[in-house]
Amino acid sequence: MVKDLGLKYIGLFGILVISLQLSAQTHSDNFLTVRLDRDRIALDDTLLYTFEVHNATVDEVIPPDFAGFRQVGQPFREENSTLIAGQSMLVTKINYRLVPLREGGITIEPGRLKLEGRLYYTNSRRVEVLPAGTEVATVAPSNFLQLETDRTRAFVGQQIIVDLNVYTTVNRKGLNALSRPSLDGFISKPRSGFDKRTQTVTRNGKTYLGQTIESFALYPVRSGELVIEPFEYNMSVQSFRPTGSGFRQPYTEFIRLVSDSLRIEVSELPPPPSDFSGGIGDFSIVTSINRDTLSTDDALNLRISISGDGDIFRLREIIPADPADWEIYPPSNQLEEMVDSPTGFYGRKVIDYQLVPREAGTIVLDPKVIVFRPDTAAYVDLADEDFVLQVGEGEGRPTYDTTSLDTTTTLTLSPSVAEPRLYKPGSPPSGQSIYWVLFALPLLIVGGLGIQTWLKMRADRLDPADRAQSQAARKAYRQLKKAQGKSPDLQFAVTEQTLLEYLKDRLRLPISELSKASIVQLLTVREIEKETADDYVNLLQQCERARYAPLPLKSESSITRRAKELIGQIEAVLTKKPVTLQEDGQTI
Repeated sequence: MVKDLGLKYIGLFGILVISLQLSAQTHSDNFLTVRLDRDRIALDDTLLYTFEVHNATVDEVIPPDFAGFRQVGQPFREENSTLIAGQSMLVTKINYRLVPLREGGITIEPGRLKLEGRLYYTNSRRVEVLPAGTEVATVAPSNFLQLETDRTRAFVGQQIIVDLNVYTTVNRKGLNALSRPSLDGFISKPRSGFDKRTQTVTRNGKTYLGQTIESFALYPVRSGELVIEPFEYNMSVQSFRPTGSGFRQPYTEFIRLVSDSLRIEVSELPPPPSDFSGGIGDFSIVTSINRDTLSTDDALNLRISISGDGDIFRLREIIPADPADWEIYPPSNQLEEMVDSPTGFYGRKVIDYQLVPREAGTIVLDPKVIVFRPDTAAYVDLADEDFVLQVGEGEGRPTYDTTSLDTTTTLTLSPSVAEPRLYKPGSPPSGQSIYWVLFALPLLIVGGLGIQTWLKMRADRLDPADRAQSQAARKAYRQLKKAQGKSPDLQFAVTEQTLLEYLKDRLRLPISELSKASIVQLLTVREIEKETADDYVNLLQQCERARYAPLPLKSESSITRRAKELIGQIEAVLTKKPVTLQEDGQTI
């Protein structure tokens, strides 16, 4: 009997041990940790602090006070099912975005989480904060969002172009959501003319699919350090989960990407002169008058045309003439607009003034338009030219209120043309050449489609960036050749776009990085003569100003020829040999 009782207790003890082991195994699946996306950051970077929990319900989160950091936005939560060690796991992440407030080592104290009624503590984590602008080597992420700008220092009112780029190693689906910050301290103008194509790029030694998903022009409204807060992008991708039948079931997974903040140092303008027009940027001017001889009974029509890469709506205070010599009537705005060009917004404005001379004699008309040029940090007078006018004594009968415009149009009719006959009635079809042309046409179409399909399959096997780089010169030459003989406006537009696209494809860089200053630097480091690089930039500026000039353009047959010559000089240096194009056998 004692023996039976001992066996009974031994059995109960074994059951108890097995239950404790199962309980411990279940507890071991409840994994809790704190993760940082990096432990060394620069002062102007953003740190991602994450609570990560496996197979447990989070009842309450008590984060540390994050002393030494500023929390950006609200924490965001992610829940996903994943496969870990052959077992399906529920993974919960609570993320905080932090910006350091000082340099040096900062310790983040332990946080607390209540999981299924029990309180857990995390470990403390230490972060080393380096000076602002320091490049910190990190492991290249699989996907990331990045703000890229053409300048980080600007004046109040100066145009800043900012691109939001996404870099991924997976193919995105159509369900994506973008959360934008308030952009406090800026006037923002969204752009539509930027390059939206997906391209293969290399960042931090890793290959990505890169795309600009948003671009905008910013105009600072106050000085100091202005911060562009992070953008958030919910990216949807197609993933697969295993099923019990051995197949993989597709599902949509959402990946949240957050950009770093971007800091812009904004300076106040120097004390302006009394006749400052309000324009800030690189502007040019064209002035014209309708006559150079008149009397005190006549009105002079003065047209001022201004264009440039600044906010044209800031141009308000323009002095067309000396009020002591002229009676100035209210101006008439014929045109005032901002145009979205490939490199940013371009403004143009046309103003007509009606001026009546006060006295007879020789009068010099000197229109003044004072603007601020950020590149030189100076105020400049855009005066195009002075007009010397001969004014006679009038008879006291004004003539300037009877001016009329001739709006008559002429309708031109073209003569009709008789329709040609294909063949004579009664003759056999096979005896006509058109019969054999129609007979062979389907065979030629089928053969052409087959060759086209084969060429496309072969091209698809090549890396898109390599293909674009190798074909950059040929593509540019074809575009310039098509523009020859077209309207002047089209020639300037095609030449400007071709010059930018050639450098983008040849140097494998986005257009947003091709500013006037950077083009010279990029070409000279590749052993291109500085004179050639300067000519390239000057040609771009000539096209830009001519394209957006308010007045009609004059024919310019040499613009495309000069562009081909410059591309040929650059190509000869980069390839160490001349390139012969097959279109017409010409070497550029």
